[in-house]
Amino acid sequence: MSHETEQDRLINRRQAIFRVTGLLGGLSLTMHPVMRGLVPIAAFFFVVERLGGRDRRAEFVHAGLGLLAGLAILLYLPIRAASSPYLNWENPVDLRGVMRLLGMTVYRSP
Repeated sequence: MSHETEQDRLINRRQAIFRVTGLLGGLSLTMHPVMRGLVPIAAFFFVVERLGGRDRRAEFVHAGLGLLAGLAILLYLPIRAASSPYLNWENPVDLRGVMRLLGMTVYRSP
């Protein structure tokens, strides 16, 4: 038998929602350069909406953890690039290659 109250379930659900939202934001930042503008705008509105009222630190922590988890996929880039895959844009085996890939240099005019 669970001793979890309705309030506890609501808090756990909200924290899960913030983690998933942060995760989607982090993954979005790794997928398309347009998201580098949209995710910070969404984060700004998230922060402004959460400023009033009771203490919301837990929500920020859970959203931040989700965001970091989404961005952690970038840590895999050098590992995968080191295995010489068939398609290897900007060869991100080192910091310079990762920065070139994230900077979208392949799409810039020469």
